[in-house]
Amino acid sequence: MCYLFIYISIMNEDPIKQKQKHVPVAAGCIMSIEDAPIILTSFSMYFTFIGYGAVIGAVSAAIPALADTFDMSETALGWLYTARGLGYFCGASSTGIVLEFNYLKMSKEHLLSIFILIVSALMILMSICTNIFLMLIEIFVVGFCFGVFDMTCNVLLPELWGLRVGPWMQALHACFGIGAMIGPTLVGATNYKISFVIITFIFGIPLISLNIKDLLGLLGVSCSGAGCAPGTNDTND
Repeated sequence: MCYLFIYISIMNEDPIKQKQKHVPVAAGCIMSIEDAPIILTSFSMYFTFIGYGAVIGAVSAAIPALADTFDMSETALGWLYTARGLGYFCGASSTGIVLEFNYLKMSKEHLLSIFILIVSALMILMSICTNIFLMLIEIFVVGFCFGVFDMTCNVLLPELWGLRVGPWMQALHACFGIGAMIGPTLVGATNYKISFVIITFIFGIPLISLNIKDLLGLLGVSCSGAGCAPGTNDTND
């Protein structure tokens, strides 16, 4: 389903871009100053996927410790994977519908930011949770958010880069692998509770960068292609 919406997104591009049939292999690496905003958005998605992979890796590495916390066998905690998988299916399916028909009337960047914030809050709650039923609900919602991450990022990148998307898409999924190594490493070096909190701060990076223009606007700084400058208030007598 994810790749179906990627295909639809590319097919809805500007017709002039569709006529560019012969694209150099390194076209995705050719950038200019005008690409700065989409480069920032792309790296925001990269950090989102690093956090995404880190959560999955950390939860898996934390299973023995979680078994002690909940006084359950490690086998019984397999339900955590089931809950996350169901949440992912629901998140990816519903996001595909939302993105196609634009029900929420918001940008993909803002949609992604909302669910990054939700995952960040849930990671804090999971670090202090001592009830298995609450943990299952939290993991389900986290899985839902992961479905949103996957669908939104895989659709947004082709929209941003068009025919140059190749290396940028590869880097996105490489970041998931990086995160999948970071998560277990954090659990091994500290414990799962501290690791979940650290991962929350990783999610803070894309949350800020995706909304940097809005944040600067609140500070009275306006940004354009020429750069950023303090905003001015025009007064007419």
